[in-house]
Amino acid sequence: MAKKPNEITNSKNSFWGNIDKRITKPLMIYGIIIFVSVISIIFSLKNVKKQGEEIKNLRTQYYTLLNESEAYSNLTKESQ
Repeated sequence: MAKKPNEITNSKNSFWGNIDKRITKPLMIYGIIIFVSVISIIFSLKNVKKQGEEIKNLRTQYYTLLNESEAYSNLTKESQ
Protein backbone atom coordinates (compact mmCIF):
# COMPACT_ATOMS: atom_id res chain seq x y z
CA MET A 1 0.00 0.00 0.00
CA ALA A 2 1.33 3.36 -0.94
CA LYS A 3 1.00 6.34 1.35
CA LYS A 4 -0.94 9.37 0.34
CA PRO A 5 1.17 12.35 -0.82
CA ASN A 6 0.07 14.46 2.17
CA GLU A 7 1.22 11.81 4.65
CA ILE A 8 4.62 11.54 2.98
CA THR A 9 5.31 15.29 3.09
CA ASN A 10 4.07 15.62 6.67
CA SER A 11 6.31 12.84 7.93
CA LYS A 12 9.36 14.21 6.11
CA ASN A 13 8.84 17.79 7.27
CA SER A 14 8.35 16.85 10.88
CA PHE A 15 11.46 16.30 13.00
CA TRP A 16 9.58 13.90 15.23
CA GLY A 17 8.24 12.01 12.22
CA ASN A 18 11.40 9.95 11.90
CA ILE A 19 11.63 9.10 15.62
CA ASP A 20 9.63 6.32 17.22
CA LYS A 21 6.66 7.76 19.09
CA ARG A 22 7.21 5.51 22.11
CA ILE A 23 10.61 7.08 22.72
CA THR A 24 9.71 10.77 22.43
CA LYS A 25 7.73 11.12 25.65
CA PRO A 26 10.40 9.61 27.97
CA LEU A 27 13.13 11.55 26.17
CA MET A 28 11.30 14.82 26.69
CA ILE A 29 10.59 14.02 30.34
CA TYR A 30 14.21 13.09 31.08
CA GLY A 31 15.43 16.14 29.17
CA ILE A 32 13.23 18.44 31.23
CA ILE A 33 14.36 16.77 34.47
CA ILE A 34 18.03 17.16 33.53
CA PHE A 35 17.51 20.80 32.50
CA VAL A 36 15.75 21.69 35.75
CA SER A 37 18.39 19.91 37.84
CA VAL A 38 21.23 21.76 36.08
CA ILE A 39 19.51 25.11 36.65
CA SER A 40 18.94 24.30 40.34
CA ILE A 41 22.60 23.29 40.77
CA ILE A 42 23.72 26.59 39.25
CA PHE A 43 21.50 28.60 41.60
CA SER A 44 22.61 26.60 44.63
CA LEU A 45 26.28 27.20 43.78
CA LYS A 46 25.61 30.93 43.57
CA ASN A 47 23.93 30.82 46.98
CA VAL A 48 26.86 28.91 48.48
CA LYS A 49 29.22 31.58 47.20
CA LYS A 50 27.12 34.36 48.74
CA GLN A 51 26.87 32.53 52.05
CA GLY A 52 30.64 31.98 52.07
CA GLU A 53 31.21 35.72 51.76
CA GLU A 54 28.74 36.38 54.58
CA ILE A 55 30.51 33.84 56.79
CA LYS A 56 33.85 35.56 56.15
CA ASN A 57 32.34 38.93 57.12
CA LEU A 58 30.81 37.48 60.28
CA ARG A 59 34.10 35.84 61.20
CA THR A 60 36.02 39.11 60.89
CA GLN A 61 33.37 40.90 62.95
CA TYR A 62 33.60 38.18 65.59
CA TYR A 63 37.37 38.47 65.86
CA THR A 64 37.26 42.26 66.09
CA LEU A 65 34.64 42.06 68.85
CA LEU A 66 36.69 39.39 70.61
CA ASN A 67 39.79 41.59 70.51
CA GLU A 68 37.84 44.61 71.75
CA SER A 69 36.30 42.67 74.62
CA GLU A 70 39.71 41.26 75.55
CA ALA A 71 41.18 44.75 75.55
CA TYR A 72 38.27 46.00 77.68
CA SER A 73 38.68 43.17 80.18
CA ASN A 74 42.41 43.92 80.43
CA LEU A 75 41.65 47.59 81.11
CA THR A 76 39.18 46.73 83.87
CA LYS A 77 41.68 44.35 85.49
CA GLU A 78 44.40 47.02 85.43
CA SER A 79 42.13 49.69 86.88
CA GLN A 80 41.25 47.55 89.90
